[in-house]
Amino acid sequence: MKKEIGTYKDCSNCKNKNNNCCTDFVNIDNPLITEKELEIIKLRSNNKEFYKKITPHLYNIKTCENGVCPFYKKGCSIYLYRPVDCRLYPFDIIRKKDKYYLILYKYPCNNVEVTKKFIDDNINDVELLANNLAEFIEEYTCHICNQKLQKKEYIVIKELITK
Repeated sequence: MKKEIGTYKDCSNCKNKNNNCCTDFVNIDNPLITEKELEIIKLRSNNKEFYKKITPHLYNIKTCENGVCPFYKKGCSIYLYRPVDCRLYPFDIIRKKDKYYLILYKYPCNNVEVTKKFIDDNINDVELLANNLAEFIEEYTCHICNQKLQKKEYIVIKELITK
């Protein structure tokens, strides 16, 4: 898997470091992390108290004061091994009537204009990332994991075929 997967080029060049997804956990859900991601972050970070268990196999990154990610230090301090949930954003996966869909939130990104070109440029990476969540997809899309973002507007990009 290539290292610059997800919306890498857009996020890594973000010009608005004080008002973005990493500093707005008040309005968006804290990123979900799998057990495997949790172990990797624990090994590579000095922060060992950054998570909270929310389902049998998923955790949340805890919020610091004012809704800021604990790994945000004028940029992401765990960028190369950040969770799939962070790599997906502003895309996400939702479940409706036992089907899973790749969606794009209409939540404003302060760095890029979300256009058809943006979607086309990122769709292959985003689908690959979504497949990484296949074994957790039911938990990943559960109500308790996505309470804030479920209230946000989104557009459906495509139905995901899960195995």
